[in-house]
Amino acid sequence: MPFSYGDLPDTIRTKPFWPLSRVLWLGYTQLGYDAFEKALPIIPEVAYDFIKIRLDEAIMTEQDCIKGILQSPERTMAYLLFPPITTVRTDLQQGLSKLLYGDSIDICVVTPKMTLECSPPNLRKKETYQKEEFEWKFPEGNRVNPELLEMSLEEFLDGVLLDITPEFPLDGEITKDLIISKGIGRKTAFVK
Repeated sequence: MPFSYGDLPDTIRTKPFWPLSRVLWLGYTQLGYDAFEKALPIIPEVAYDFIKIRLDEAIMTEQDCIKGILQSPERTMAYLLFPPITTVRTDLQQGLSKLLYGDSIDICVVTPKMTLECSPPNLRKKETYQKEEFEWKFPEGNRVNPELLEMSLEEFLDGVLLDITPEFPLDGEITKDLIISKGIGRKTAFVK
């Protein structure tokens, strides 16, 4: 690990929380803070197009759901209306938005053992920072990945909805047989 927690400038108000984002932390430890400072000015340009595409798809998918055009919204993934970064089942979109944001938006996710039994780093302990113990601890076993589902990385990143409910055993095997649908929004392909 070429860059450590101590290398982050203390002037960064969010410094104590950087280790909570596994992707951010991995990027920082490999590239350093200078790389983030150089990338910061171009992020709005790149992010706008990326987020606009997802937000447009989220809105059009939700409109089709409300109008009854969308077949099987319980088997279709959609980008959250805000922020359009993560996905949710289309039939849960309105309820989740209301739960998260209350009445300010007028317009579930069940996870397997790897998430339920995951332990993030304890950022309340001073020694966590002193020893730089920022690793997330996951239980033994396979994590959901394209190979387990017999999918390419591209297919996997395009979205996949698995049949994992509260009744799914924590040590249950993740296989392609659990795939309900592939894709996100109006381009969803149903498997089951």
